[in-house]
Amino acid sequence: MNGRNVHYRIINGYKLIQAPKDSKSSMLSDNWKGWVYEHTYFAEKQLGRKLYSNEEVHHLDGNKLNNRYENLVVLLKSSHNKIHSWINRGSPYRSETSPIRDCKVCGVCLQKKQKKYCSTKCRVIDNNLSLLEVDKLTEVIKSSKSMEQVARLYGVSSNAIRKRCNKLNISYKELLKSSAPSKQTLNLNKDT
Repeated sequence: MNGRNVHYRIINGYKLIQAPKDSKSSMLSDNWKGWVYEHTYFAEKQLGRKLYSNEEVHHLDGNKLNNRYENLVVLLKSSHNKIHSWINRGSPYRSETSPIRDCKVCGVCLQKKQKKYCSTKCRVIDNNLSLLEVDKLTEVIKSSKSMEQVARLYGVSSNAIRKRCNKLNISYKELLKSSAPSKQTLNLNKDT
């Protein structure tokens, strides 16, 4: 995943992510084009193929947000329905799992061995931001026209820059206002 502004949404208790380039499927509705259920994405990635129309992904521990590979199993729809009927009738099955963690940068569910980041790219993005100190960030914002321009410079989202500013107690709105040309300057430029 990259440093885009919106990384995931929760719908009916399931996590949706913006479909990565290697995603085999995405939502069909016009409102959700480009989004994919995270559990479906990870199951397809593990299988190396798109799910068949008669297959569904089941969360072994019953937690719809725990999308670790070891918690997902692909079943035929009929088998999946039977399992849920059995669970709903009072199955004694319960599973102990470790806490679910999301990537510090993009919000994707971390797999078992991942500690803070889902990818090298996310680690690099976070490290680049953590190197930005007050003086340097203030200087860059003052010399920029927008937060988007600063974000492009560091290869992250404008939201990541805003979060870093907040962490360093930098009033980025004031800095952007002070760096913007005044109306008088703009009017003079029109006359010349």
